[in-house]
Amino acid sequence: MLFPPRAHAMGVPADTLPAGRAVVAAAVDPQPDPRVGVIIGVVMDAETREPLPGTYVRLRELGRNELSHRDGSFHFRLLAPRSYTIVAQRIGYAPIEQRVRVSAGDTARLTLALTPTALEITGIVVTGTGRERGAGDTYRPTTVLGDAELRRRLESSVAATVAHVPGISQQYNGPAASQPVIRGMGGDRVLVLEDGQRTGDLAGTAADHVVTIEPLTAKRIEIVRGPAGLLYGSNALGGVINVVREEVPRTLPEALSGTLNVQGESVNRGLTGGGAALFGIGRLALRGEVSGRAAGDTRTPLGVLPSSELRGLNGSVGGSWIASWGFAGAAYRDFALAYGVPGEFNGEAIPGAHPDGVEIETRRRTGRVEAGHFLGVGPFSALTVDANLVHYQHDEIEGQFDGRNILGARFDNIFGSANLVARHEHELEVLRTEGAIGLWAFVRDNRALGAFTGSRSARAHALAGFIYEELGFGQWRLQFGGRYDWSRIAPVSTAPILIGEREVPVRERDFGALSGSAAALYEVRPGWTLGVSVARAFRTPTVEELYSDGPHLGDFSYDIGNPELQPEVGLGGDLFLRATLPRLQLEGSLFHNFIRNYIYHQPTGEI
Repeated sequence: MLFPPRAHAMGVPADTLPAGRAVVAAAVDPQPDPRVGVIIGVVMDAETREPLPGTYVRLRELGRNELSHRDGSFHFRLLAPRSYTIVAQRIGYAPIEQRVRVSAGDTARLTLALTPTALEITGIVVTGTGRERGAGDTYRPTTVLGDAELRRRLESSVAATVAHVPGISQQYNGPAASQPVIRGMGGDRVLVLEDGQRTGDLAGTAADHVVTIEPLTAKRIEIVRGPAGLLYGSNALGGVINVVREEVPRTLPEALSGTLNVQGESVNRGLTGGGAALFGIGRLALRGEVSGRAAGDTRTPLGVLPSSELRGLNGSVGGSWIASWGFAGAAYRDFALAYGVPGEFNGEAIPGAHPDGVEIETRRRTGRVEAGHFLGVGPFSALTVDANLVHYQHDEIEGQFDGRNILGARFDNIFGSANLVARHEHELEVLRTEGAIGLWAFVRDNRALGAFTGSRSARAHALAGFIYEELGFGQWRLQFGGRYDWSRIAPVSTAPILIGEREVPVRERDFGALSGSAAALYEVRPGWTLGVSVARAFRTPTVEELYSDGPHLGDFSYDIGNPELQPEVGLGGDLFLRATLPRLQLEGSLFHNFIRNYIYHQPTGEI
């Protein structure tokens, strides 16, 4: 349910517009700050000339967005002088884009006329692209779930929500503990992000661990298939899934707006509800959300699946100061989820599971800061910085004795990461160039506790630098870039590990590797694009793969790591054809992946 804000329209008369076109007119309005400009417009139906409230209007370069008001109007204020791209999207209409030039002290006015269409709109993508762009302009096979499609596909987990997408499946270990699989690769080889940042949980380390992201309040979910290590570092061999909420607002809203969602399931008598609200006070944009989820054991035609219940509570608050130079803001999220991992069904043990099932309680508390400067600094058009700090707690409960929980394993982890990116854009008469240079860093302190914890406590650090460039001329667009990652993993305990009959010493490990990518898009004819991409990515072994030496309660296994493991190195290529036509949207691709030093679990045959 959507509540668009109310405002007064300002724009040119509708009857002056051809269908499906955007008209821009420059006017001079007095501004409080003569160094900045304003965009004011209205969205309407190209056939009926009626205003279209609730249209998603986005200022691509700054990541600002607004829903058109009841009279179809929208406003973007405090804009630095430059050219911008306005994108308008609405269910049941073909999306349009329009370049607008904003001058200091001026107001650019425009009217956007949307043409009705039966096709779903194409999505906006920021994941793996370096900047925001339409899904039809990405250099790799990409899918965006947003608006009506996301609501139709919404499930109890991120993995179940995206499992219908071609090339995507899920590794199911109960309704909560399901992991996304991209082109046959899952676990730590698939990055699941929230607003472009890692979550700091343990979802990629074992099949019984949960992805600590609530999909209910997401604005959209972006999926990039294939290696994407250039912007996100090691372990993105399979692909990236980014759940976008915009917890730190970049838009100064004209009035209160929000969403409210309620979902029920008969299969487990589940009920989910949540909402989000966005409003402004002066130059301060504020956002808040809350959601809850509860479900019983899953019922099947053959009987009830024990230990498959879940219950959770999730909330966040965020705010930004919006200024003529850009924005600066922060957000805090508290995510709590308790869920069961099934162990038996109809009296028979499930292979690879604890026979009595396991209850897992998780809590993730995240603080993040983001800032962007868009007035230009030297040769760069924009500087952005973001960082997060995560405290993640995870308890695995084997059962109860004398009314008290039997704690099998406990993980108490601290995770932090930061990104600094400088972007540039240059548009010449026959050539358009854009690119970025950036630095990335992260730290993690893994503390493994409890009576049945096979994993070891360890500390990890990583640093990386990357650069990429895009060129556009005629019907061609090219992208290339490189990244170097260095990481160190230091176990707290250096007791040796017995592998077979060989005692292997445990030591601190350093890893370093180069990732790179090159891609090209060629417009065969209007609406038809042929693309090719190649990429090299790598994945360092996890703490569990290197240093495990003990039981894992959720998997009902005894895990033995190998401190001598080498990083995985992946080479991947894609060839794809994409069509975006008034009555057809199509994407078909061929891909090939090769991974050297592939790491996998190998049963020893011993108990």
